[in-house]
Amino acid sequence: MKKVPIEDRFWSKVDMSAGENECWPWKASRDHKGYGWIAVERKMRRAHTIAYRLVNGEPPDGHLIRHTCDNPPCCNPKHLLHGTKVDNGRDASERNRFNPRYGELNPRAYLTEEIVKECRKRYVPCDRRNGVQAMARELGVNMETLRDAVVGRSWKHI
Repeated sequence: MKKVPIEDRFWSKVDMSAGENECWPWKASRDHKGYGWIAVERKMRRAHTIAYRLVNGEPPDGHLIRHTCDNPPCCNPKHLLHGTKVDNGRDASERNRFNPRYGELNPRAYLTEEIVKECRKRYVPCDRRNGVQAMARELGVNMETLRDAVVGRSWKHI
């Protein structure tokens, strides 16, 4: 069986359709933070790091690859640069990525403030129509997620 060159295998998993200056998302395996992963020489590597190396070569010793776009699956080499962990931390601080994001600002939120407010108004414990289980089914969300929002364990800011 003929081995496919890493360049061909890698770029076939990147969506470049948005154009040369836009983000190019990784279409294959991603972790819980959205970073793409690919096996290279039997080791798992972050996709954006491989994208940088394929275009620019190896970064200096001790440097990692950073995104200028703050988009973890992005593999556009124009959005990538090398730097130290200190540089990466400074980027995160300047871009407010260290602050917890509550409510709709959290990229993993399933609910909106409007939905939470409406559910809190409607909520009647153990009610067939206005209980947490019924509303969660209606909204297509996990029952515990909605219960936490309705009783104030989450979405405390509203």
